[in-house]
Amino acid sequence: MIPSLTFTAALLGLASASPLGLPGFKRFAPSKLGHLHKRQVPQEHSHDFVLVITREFLNLDNPKNIQDPVFGLLGDGAAAAGAGDVTNLACLKQETADQAFTNAKAAGDLRGMAGALLFQAIERNTAGVGVASKLCTEQAVNPEIGALTQHQDAASENAGALNKAITLELAKQLAGIGADPNLALLSGTFAPGDVSCTSLIRFYRY
Repeated sequence: MIPSLTFTAALLGLASASPLGLPGFKRFAPSKLGHLHKRQVPQEHSHDFVLVITREFLNLDNPKNIQDPVFGLLGDGAAAAGAGDVTNLACLKQETADQAFTNAKAAGDLRGMAGALLFQAIERNTAGVGVASKLCTEQAVNPEIGALTQHQDAASENAGALNKAITLELAKQLAGIGADPNLALLSGTFAPGDVSCTSLIRFYRY
């Protein structure tokens, strides 16, 4: 089932007279989702609407001085430049999601909590196609965040089953906070790439 465009736009704070005209949202129109095809885009920009929401709520209170949520989606080399006081780079994405969720929960903001959950679930970049990202083994402050791990490169081992399970768990956590569980569909990762490719540009389904 494709998420209701009206409900999704309203929940994520993207509703307007013409929500499809907003940057970072047009690709998620039902007409687009109904005809998936491949397009090369940088991975860290493929979920811009999630980054926008997570950034907004992280900035409300950022005790570990994380420079920007996008660093949590990058490999260790690039992530280190924006990790602030976070030393375990495998946990930078979780630290970011956890703090954003905490801030949104304190503000009673469903949009912010849903955005943080989506951020926790989306794929983190790796050094090559078919390479799985390292998982954070530290305990999250919020159990809703701790229940989730990130999607893995679709060409990595057992990624199909793993990513489906992550999407289902994300839907469960979204429903648990009162958000539309169908928003979990927006966390989807890239189509499998060529494992012989060394470029950090991936194929993304939208």
